Order: sequence, then structure tokens, then C-alpha cells
Amino acid sequence: WCRGAKVRVGHYSQFKAGLSQCLTNAQEFVQQEMEELHRELAELREENGQLKLRLAACQDADSKETTKLESNSVGVSACGGESWDQHLEHSAHEGGTKAEHARPRSSSLVS
Repeated sequence: WCRGAKVRVGHYSQFKAGLSQCLTNAQEFVQQEMEELHRELAELREENGQLKLRLAACQDADSKETTKLESNSVGVSACGGESWDQHLEHSAHEGGTKAEHARPRSSSLVS
């Protein structure tokens, strides 16, 4: 009986050691995965920051372009190289009225 008990205790010790190793391996795996996820998160945050900067630059450029469009620069191509003011002045000399050649509203320029 004692011998059998020793065998059973021996199996339990082996089981306990195996279980302990399994838990250690699982902890190491989880730790490695967490480190990898933290690296990926840092990379994504950096990429997100760069994309936000690019978006801000695009919005700034778009805002500046919209301002240019609203301040006659669109008239250069629309009126054969003239600004809107020059176009209106020439049209008035040719008998047209300013109402006939009125500058389009900014809402019609920006879709």
C-alpha cells in the first residue's frame, strides 16, 4: 500500500510540475503577445498622428485654395487669363453689364 501511495504521490508531483511548466509557458506566451500588441499599437498611433498631420495639411491647403477661388483667382482661367475684375471692366466697355457677368457665388465654386 505504501508503495502504491508513493507512486501516486510521484504521479501527482509530475502532474504538478507539468502543470506548473504549462502555466509558465502560457504566461511567457501572453507576455510576448502583449509586448507585440504594444509595439503594434505604438506604430498605429504614430501612423495615426502622421495621417492627422497630412489631413490637417490637406485641409489647410483646401482652405487656402477656397480662399483663392473666392478672391478672383478662379477668374483667370474662366475669363481667358483675366481676373474677374478685369473681365468685368472689359465687359462694361463692350456694352455688357456687370450683372450679366457677375462673379459666381462661392457656393457654386465649391462642391
